[in-house]
Amino acid sequence: PQGTAQLGAPDSDPSAAPAEKPQRPVTFASFFAISETEVTFAEYDACVSAGGCRVRPGDNGWGRGNRPVINVTWEEAMAYTSWLTSTTGEEYSLPSEAQWEYAARGGLDRQVYAWGDDEPASAIEKANTWQGLFPMVDTGDDGFEGAAPVASFPPNGFGLYDMVGNVWEWTSSPYTPSHSDNHRAIAGARGLDPTQPGIPVGAIKGGSFLCASSYCYRFRPAARQAQDLAFGTSHIGFRIVRDAPDSES
Repeated sequence: PQGTAQLGAPDSDPSAAPAEKPQRPVTFASFFAISETEVTFAEYDACVSAGGCRVRPGDNGWGRGNRPVINVTWEEAMAYTSWLTSTTGEEYSLPSEAQWEYAARGGLDRQVYAWGDDEPASAIEKANTWQGLFPMVDTGDDGFEGAAPVASFPPNGFGLYDMVGNVWEWTSSPYTPSHSDNHRAIAGARGLDPTQPGIPVGAIKGGSFLCASSYCYRFRPAARQAQDLAFGTSHIGFRIVRDAPDSES
């Protein structure tokens, strides 16, 4: 729904990384629609078959169908949205970081994690994450080793599945070292990650099945990570949005 949301984490949040600060308001002047699940292999393969997507991504031996598509670069994800736009006549894109984070909160004003306040160790029925000694042993206590079929876990308050865990998700936003105006200006459209100088980077959100409490504490809506735009991996996918005109400011 339309309204004002907070992007990032407050300075008083001890669990937040510097890249999640300072918190800033983003106003959605009108609604936007976001897909209930990550784009699946079945959906992406339809784009490949129609010639709208050039690369048929690997599936890591998990089988295709209803699992989230993986091993796609930012450009390949954007190609899917362009194909869908041309096919349907409606305007589709990747969600901006602000849209993604607003959607991930599910209508809650404040929660520690995307599912609520329960610690990850006690939330195995709420998201597909890593259990066991990372990276040696994934016990699969949540029912899955690797990516799960979409909608295998309960939805959030907006009816959206897998907004945390399962696979990281591309956004349309360039990565910035923080949410400050200065860093956003320096990063520009290509993004900036001080640990990857000179490489165009985008913001990914949501964590994945490879995220463990001891290694990748990215279960919070405000959490974010830089990703090389030209590099697809087995734990990154995407979902899509359909914008209303001038939805974000």
